[in-house]
Amino acid sequence: MALEFVEPTGFRTLNVLLYGPPGSGKTIGATSAPAPVLLVNADRPNASAMAHRLRPGKIREVRPKAAGDLEEILQLLEGGKFRSAVIDTIGDLYRVVLEDISNSALSATLAQYRDAGTLVERFLRALCDLPVNAVLVAHELQDEATEGSSEQVTVPLVGTAGRGGFARSVRLMGAVDVVGYCAQVTSDDGEPRWVAQLTAAKGRRAKDRTGVLGPVRDLDIADWVAAATTGQQQEGTK
Repeated sequence: MALEFVEPTGFRTLNVLLYGPPGSGKTIGATSAPAPVLLVNADRPNASAMAHRLRPGKIREVRPKAAGDLEEILQLLEGGKFRSAVIDTIGDLYRVVLEDISNSALSATLAQYRDAGTLVERFLRALCDLPVNAVLVAHELQDEATEGSSEQVTVPLVGTAGRGGFARSVRLMGAVDVVGYCAQVTSDDGEPRWVAQLTAAKGRRAKDRTGVLGPVRDLDIADWVAAATTGQQQEGTK
């Protein structure tokens, strides 16, 4: 018999997918992961300015420009110099890859859209297999099939709104440990607070495979990792 029994190991790192509207704290929350953090910024340069200001010296940033950079990023993470990796955003990374393989996203063929989606999806899955905390950031996508209905579904935007984007979102959500919908709320003292919804509600897809984070939690990924690796359930969430 070739099969062998596997001993349970528990969570050593976390794979997290954060999504939501602009200004919901996604980048700041993602870069709160255990340092040192490799930030793969496929968005505009200023998108990471606040994160660097809040965590000086904790973040090293790279900006991918071509499809070939994906393999170089994985090799960099395999070196053991980083505890966490942040992809900001998946949709922008998809755009970078598509523009590279087609020379222009405006003239890309259907086959090139598929190729870009496959390359990014394989990269993200490989990233999630590495011994680092992977935090994937995405904008939100309204499922066209449910748009305008009382059962409208909201998922992370992985590629484009069409061309298989919804299916890729569903596959990616299945590959990670935690899916959080991000939002800014006002605390009791009137100060802004960034939180993540970790259970599905109001059509927003979410999940917590660790079972200890609770339905809503502050956007502090280092805290999430500590809770998951110790198995300590958040007070009041049983």
